[in-house]
Amino acid sequence: MPKGDRVHAFLMTGAAAATVAYWLEFFTTGKVKTSDDQSYFDFERAFPLADAYMAGAFALAAHNLRRQRLDAVPTGIAAGSAMVFLGGMDLLYDLQHRKFAERTPEMAVEAGIVAFSLVFGPATMFRLWRARHRLSG
Repeated sequence: MPKGDRVHAFLMTGAAAATVAYWLEFFTTGKVKTSDDQSYFDFERAFPLADAYMAGAFALAAHNLRRQRLDAVPTGIAAGSAMVFLGGMDLLYDLQHRKFAERTPEMAVEAGIVAFSLVFGPATMFRLWRARHRLSG
């Protein structure tokens, strides 16, 4: 397996695991929460199912990429697209509610999630689309 594929599979697995860890933290200790406002909770509670879809697609794409299977392409594109969509939703909420002006560790995590989503999602789609002929054997 090419080194780039190993790294990409590792990052996709990490994205899936980090998503699960985020929600476990959100619903248990709450350390990642950026607000106590009810509208914030309502907004955040709309994400777990979509995030689970994204995390599952990343995990499956990583599994398929490690095995050099063509199935990594559609599952990775689905995961990357979901990540862009979810990152866009977070970005607009944070901008509309001036969340980036808050200088807290929780907002630093939020900003990192948004930035990672809007970079890694498209990068995954682009990279896997370009690898489709190589993976098809």
